[in-house]
Amino acid sequence: MNCDINCPEVLSIHAKFVSIGQHVIKLYEIGARNFAGNKLSSIVLESSNLIGANFANADLQGANLDLADLSQCNLNSAKLRKASLCFATLRNTNLNGADLRNANLGGCDLSQASFNGANLRGANLSGANLKGASLVFANLSGADLRGACLDEADIRFADFQGADLRDISYVNAEISNTILAIAGSLNINY
Repeated sequence: MNCDINCPEVLSIHAKFVSIGQHVIKLYEIGARNFAGNKLSSIVLESSNLIGANFANADLQGANLDLADLSQCNLNSAKLRKASLCFATLRNTNLNGADLRNANLGGCDLSQASFNGANLRGANLSGANLKGASLVFANLSGADLRGACLDEADIRFADFQGADLRDISYVNAEISNTILAIAGSLNINY
């Protein structure tokens, strides 16, 4: 089935009867996977299973994606500013160039995810699993990474200025040319 949310007529008809979040879930259940470029700001998709969906260039600012499974999704250049993704699963997800400023990714499984060139300035990544993730040229300045796992992650050229790096682990991480302007004491496992 080749379903696509980019049909304005479908959106306008169904939006009268169900919330946009429920609408996206229903479309996903019947086979839709392409939500690219859509304005979905403040959408509620809490605890949803959206594995493999395409949200490239979508506006998801302020969205509630807590506990959602977004594994293998395409969120390339998506706008996720101030979105909440607490304890969500984003394994092998493409977040290259995404705007995640001040987003809440606390406790997320971000293993093998790609954040190359992403803006995570001020984001909460406390307790997140970033094992094997790629954060090349990512901006993590002012981010909270307390207790995060960056084992085997590629963080070359990433900016961690002013980030809270207490109790992080980065065993076998690629850290060349990483910007670490650190103030105060740290407990880092490597």
